[in-house]
Amino acid sequence: MTRRTRVLPALAAGSGEVAFVTRGWSETFEHDLTWNEHSHPFHELLWNERGASTAVVGSRVWTVTPSLGLWMPAGTMHSGSAIAGTWCRAIFFAYGTMTPISPAPAGVEITPLLRLLLERLADAELPARSRAVTEAMVLDVLAPSSYELLLHVPTSACSARSPRRSVTIRVIRGRSRTGRPSSA
Repeated sequence: MTRRTRVLPALAAGSGEVAFVTRGWSETFEHDLTWNEHSHPFHELLWNERGASTAVVGSRVWTVTPSLGLWMPAGTMHSGSAIAGTWCRAIFFAYGTMTPISPAPAGVEITPLLRLLLERLADAELPARSRAVTEAMVLDVLAPSSYELLLHVPTSACSARSPRRSVTIRVIRGRSRTGRPSSA
């Protein structure tokens, strides 16, 4: 199976006008896929219906699954990848129309309630009043998760030259109010 690359631009948060408050996106990938480092003018909530994908910000690598999504704030440079067969979904939130749930990327638990609301919000035929109510409900239940599946890849010059790179893998079970991992 060949890997394909999608090249997207780096856009500042809120740059340009978007004709939506929220917009859904869904795609099942026929080929392994990589996205270059890019950023969006809108906030993004990513999750998968099937399979796993990754998103990379600096030296941090998040795994996105059906039960653990990822909040990506507008303007955040990131890259990503997914394997063939992955069904990836997203809801885009227009910049300035909501209070972001986090100023930095954050894991989001895709609960059954949130999944149903996101699925409803992705319906392009949803009447305006129903869309506004559903958007409010999504924002009411959307919150950073106390769980993340996160890799930290070293970025020092020494590790880049070494043929054996160390990788730290950790599942963060809880976060204190400061955002630092709490003891488990």
